[in-house]
Amino acid sequence: MNPGKRLLAAAQAVRENRLTVDVGTDHAYLPAYLVLSGKTKHCLAVDIGVGPLQNAEKTVAKYGLSESVRLRISDGLQSVLPSEAEDITICGMGGTLMTEILSSCTWLQKEDLHLVLQPQSHVWEVRSFLLHNGFCITDESVTEENGKLYITIEALFDGKKRTPSAGEVYFGSLLFSTQSLAVRYCQDRCRQLTVRLSALQKAGLQNEETDFLTSCLTYYESSK
Repeated sequence: MNPGKRLLAAAQAVRENRLTVDVGTDHAYLPAYLVLSGKTKHCLAVDIGVGPLQNAEKTVAKYGLSESVRLRISDGLQSVLPSEAEDITICGMGGTLMTEILSSCTWLQKEDLHLVLQPQSHVWEVRSFLLHNGFCITDESVTEENGKLYITIEALFDGKKRTPSAGEVYFGSLLFSTQSLAVRYCQDRCRQLTVRLSALQKAGLQNEETDFLTSCLTYYESSK
């Protein structure tokens, strides 16, 4: 099966032969691809809605994966046991919701836990949560699908809590990547920050947001 460039990027980030949980699985395309490609033998696919899991059931049945891909109703990771997860993938949702799911999981901070995250928005919120809560961001990449850029973040729990700057949170390691899509992404973000800051300054505002934007732009310029 062809999961598309976005989900393929997430699949490539999953470690081989690990217990994998896909949160917000919807049609279960990612778990199906992971098993069919031989990346993992078993995958737990969870979603909060009955409708998405019905879609997932169709995918599992189509490819004969009933013994390899388990389906379960779950609000985020609430119905997942720590022993069931070595790699966790969360794709196709905003960064704010993703952070809420991660922060509400009581067992998330366990040794060698590997996260593969693909936030659709508010990427900086995800980075901030990871770095402040004992995760090391090991890799970031950019994928383009249907004209939109998607960020894939890999993180590994090591227990070290970090205090990143505004720029580090906003741009991550992408600012220092030579990948053409990463360069384009950072340039686009810089333009958006500049437009937003200019609008706030014209309105005579000086607050936490303007301080954040200024710090991010200074960090961007200093990297050049």
